[in-house]
Amino acid sequence: MRTPRAVCIVGAGPAGLQLGHLLLRDGSALADYVIFERSGSAGSFFERFPVHRSLISLNKRHARSRSEEFRMRHDWNSLLGSDAAGVRPVTERSDELYPHANVLVEYLREYAAEQSEHISTTAWRFGGYGRWPARGASSSAWSAAAGPRSPRAAAAWWWPRGCRLRTGPRTSSARDS
Repeated sequence: MRTPRAVCIVGAGPAGLQLGHLLLRDGSALADYVIFERSGSAGSFFERFPVHRSLISLNKRHARSRSEEFRMRHDWNSLLGSDAAGVRPVTERSDELYPHANVLVEYLREYAAEQSEHISTTAWRFGGYGRWPARGASSSAWSAAAGPRSPRAAAAWWWPRGCRLRTGPRTSSARDS
């Protein structure tokens, strides 16, 4: 039986890994998290894309400033806390101005290593990009062509087991008026 988690993160890409890293370092109750990844490993999106296999963000090895803060903010390929995770940033892995995507894949997998017990690759299966997988012929909450027929059915169908979906009364906000 799976235990409920405080936080569920969907996807072990750069954003999911970054959030997981920060939660792990936080030390609060939020450190009880799980990252659901549909493929077998972190950063797998970059195994296929970009198609030309060259990242479109610059590898800023030589920033115009000696300030560590400036250099960190202009390194768009590396994640925060690489040094705490014991991982070399992307800027130290390649001399190319536009690094090969495999450099980022390798980096993300090393970055994910410290979170391996929090990453689940077997929790769900997708039918492919943009398709709803078959759940059972008798289900009336969804249709294979259109997906779930209501937002509540979508949340009930899509939400991974082990995470609690909290729903409540809608609160009004300034944009509603």
